[in-house]
Amino acid sequence: MVLNKIRVPATIQEDFTKNCSEWKKGKYVICRGTLTDTYYIGHEAEQVSEMLQNDKEETVTICKAFAIEVKKGATRSDIINAAEMTAFGLNSAMEVASFNAALSRKFRENSKDKECKEHDEFIAWVKDELDTIFA
Repeated sequence: MVLNKIRVPATIQEDFTKNCSEWKKGKYVICRGTLTDTYYIGHEAEQVSEMLQNDKEETVTICKAFAIEVKKGATRSDIINAAEMTAFGLNSAMEVASFNAALSRKFRENSKDKECKEHDEFIAWVKDELDTIFA
C-alpha cells in the first residue's frame, strides 16, 4: 500500500501554526483547527529539489507524514477509523461497512489473503503511531 503523505514542518522553526500545533519527540503530530483536528503519523524524510528565489535549484530534505483529519473531540477509535477511510478511499459509513464485509469474506476464504494482511498491518501501524502521540 502506498500512502499519500503530505509535507509537514520538519522543525519547530518551520512551523507557522505554532499557536495550534503540537509536537512530540521532535515531530509535528497535531494541528488543531476550529472544527477539526489533523493528526500526522508516519513521518519520513525525503529529498526534493526546490527552486530558490534567485532561480537556482537546490536539493533539500523535507518531512512528509500521513494526515488524518477528524472532527474536534474525536476518540482514538475515531482517529483509527478516519485513517482507514483516508488510506482506502472510503467516503461514507456504508462504504466502510461494505469494505469490511468484503475483507471478512476474503479472510474466511483464505486467512492469508494479501489484502486482509495489508489491512491488518495498516491498522496495527496506525495504532502504534498513535501510541507515540498519546503517550
